Amino acid sequence: MKKQILFAVIAFWITAVGFSQKDLISAASFDINAGYVGEGAGIMVSFNYHLDRWSYLEGTAFGAYALNISDGGNEVPYNVYTFQLGYFRRLWEQYTFKKYAIYAGAGAAISHEIINDGRREIINGEEINGVSQPIYGPYLGLAGELRLRGNLLVLVKAYSYFHLNSEAGVFYPYVGAGVRYFVF
Repeated sequence: MKKQILFAVIAFWITAVGFSQKDLISAASFDINAGYVGEGAGIMVSFNYHLDRWSYLEGTAFGAYALNISDGGNEVPYNVYTFQLGYFRRLWEQYTFKKYAIYAGAGAAISHEIINDGRREIINGEEINGVSQPIYGPYLGLAGELRLRGNLLVLVKAYSYFHLNSEAGVFYPYVGAGVRYFVF
């Protein structure tokens, strides 16, 4: 089932890129941003293929380090490394000078969760039940961009991940800021 979902998402992404080539209005951009995840920090690097002036496909690598409070009150560190594919559509743009815009999107995320650096025992000698494992699920996102000059933009992102089989928590928020650069 997991492989079928991943295959469907990748097939959709490749098909959309192929169909967008016929319009010759496409563009590509890279962005990098850093931000806050629940009780930690993360960094996100994305490649965006703009299908037209209103939408784009996003392929992202995301890494985060955070702390989770266990039932005994102990802090248990965990890392999440994610690859995600998604589709974003512009909700609003300043029409007069096109200086800023807001996009909303959704997609699929496949991650690897590492709890307590792979160790079962925490500092006080207790053992945890969580294991390091692959996790998956959908995500929703908002992106706001402010054009600085030419091909350079300031970017603010807010994502909400729903990792269906995570030991650290099903809901995983991310809020970050960075820059986007249009290559062509």
